[in-house]
Amino acid sequence: MTTFLNCLQVQWIGRWVFIALAWCFAASGAYAEAKPVPPQPQLLVLVSTGRNGVDQVAISYESEVSEAKARAELRALLKATGWKASDVVVDCQALSPGAPRMTSVSFTAPVVVPYPEGTLPVAEFVQAYKEYRHLVLVFQLSRPFRLTGPDSYEDQHVSIRLKQGTGIHRYDVRVTDPSFNTLELPELPRAETKTPDEPSRSGPSLALVVLLALGMAVSVGAVVYLFLTSRGATSAARREKTGATARRKGAEKRER
Repeated sequence: MTTFLNCLQVQWIGRWVFIALAWCFAASGAYAEAKPVPPQPQLLVLVSTGRNGVDQVAISYESEVSEAKARAELRALLKATGWKASDVVVDCQALSPGAPRMTSVSFTAPVVVPYPEGTLPVAEFVQAYKEYRHLVLVFQLSRPFRLTGPDSYEDQHVSIRLKQGTGIHRYDVRVTDPSFNTLELPELPRAETKTPDEPSRSGPSLALVVLLALGMAVSVGAVVYLFLTSRGATSAARREKTGATARRKGAEKRER
């Protein structure tokens, strides 16, 4: 399944499809635990690691924000992390007809996820976007990765809940008081660290999300197929009817 998800890169399926799938991942934890879908976060971050060491990041706002604001927040994130971003795109579209417009920021950068350390950049994203009260951070890992942190955490400023999965880790973040300047998060207990090859007990069901995506693709394909075949059948019937009319008129002429 991880190999399949690695193919879902921005350059292959389009960045807005990538972001649409990200919203599916944001809610996938609820599906995995048979719970109601949680409220939509104000900010969704999806980090997808690349096998060449260049990672992709998509930051999606719940609603439309100005490009100046989105770029200013991105600059603050890049300044704090030192990431060398390229292919930066700021866009605002609706994911579907009739849906509200949403602003998104996407970029690529080397080593957003530091594999040797095993620590995901959760604190960096939370500090840069702490004015948003509800964030969801999703990290999709393309190679074996031993997660060492951060662990779930709660204090008077933030509440962070980790859900470990197979090749994907999800953090649900609630900011109760954004007045903090630094955020120190604990590491996982040594006995709980694991690689994506180990079974997941509480993480979001990546297989379920992928199957849903495949099911949607099959459904759309079936509709398109039926539409095209119905048009083909209609055209064939029309041609047959026209041919039959022409033959009948020809026979009438010969009889005269």
